[in-house]
Amino acid sequence: MNADSASKGGQALLGVELSLPFRWERGAPEGRALDALLHGSRLLLNAVGIMEAQPPREAEAEKWAERLDAKMDLILHLLAMSLTRDRPPPAPTALRLTAEGASWPEAGTPPAPGEALVLALHIAALPLPLRLPARVTGVEGGRVEVRFTNLGEDIGDAWQQWLFRQHRRAVHAARERP
Repeated sequence: MNADSASKGGQALLGVELSLPFRWERGAPEGRALDALLHGSRLLLNAVGIMEAQPPREAEAEKWAERLDAKMDLILHLLAMSLTRDRPPPAPTALRLTAEGASWPEAGTPPAPGEALVLALHIAALPLPLRLPARVTGVEGGRVEVRFTNLGEDIGDAWQQWLFRQHRRAVHAARERP
């Protein structure tokens, strides 16, 4: 895991390099299919954020109930997904992830610039991947670059929080290395 920050137009861009089980699918979901994809992504990101958070103090009983509710939502979503899919997780891939998009080395036939994709990222020890719609912005030297599309503010914020936690872990791990 590697972490860095860059600047774009005066705004800091957070990025991490991780090896995660990952695959991409051609096509852009629309209508109800896009709504379902985004709903699942929102549930997964919220649940992962809650699972990675510190346990609440006794005075935070309301937050505890909120955490439990998010976990139950995710369990129900996972159950529904398990009834419709029997795919093993893909092999880990070296990814560069930012708030705006992702890039990875493509060994096979890469997607074409401008092509719509759905990225399936296994960001937690769960059988369900985080699915994010994206559009290919470039393919150079076997490396594919995409920009996320249609995430909305809530998923975008949850994605940035997850990236920040990964960035913090990478910085902490780098400091502990001799």
